[in-house]
Amino acid sequence: MTQSLQAFYSSSTAECGLNTLEINELEAKIDELIQLCNDLERNITVLQTDKQSWAEEKSRLLEKNDLARNKIEAMIMRLKALEQD
Repeated sequence: MTQSLQAFYSSSTAECGLNTLEINELEAKIDELIQLCNDLERNITVLQTDKQSWAEEKSRLLEKNDLARNKIEAMIMRLKALEQD
């Protein structure tokens, strides 16, 4: 740490009543919070990607479901037509 920063910390800590140990603890807590924020941002990105993927899969499955329903309905109509003949 440069002398000017040390002087700043000394005068600031004296005014606030903080000692070096307390400052180090606060810095550690701040670093922990920064890491937590970074982790949360990464998790949000992953979740957003997963959400998009699930939405695309849902759309494909709904499309397949509609196609299957249409085929089954067509088969039922043909069977009914055969019964009437």
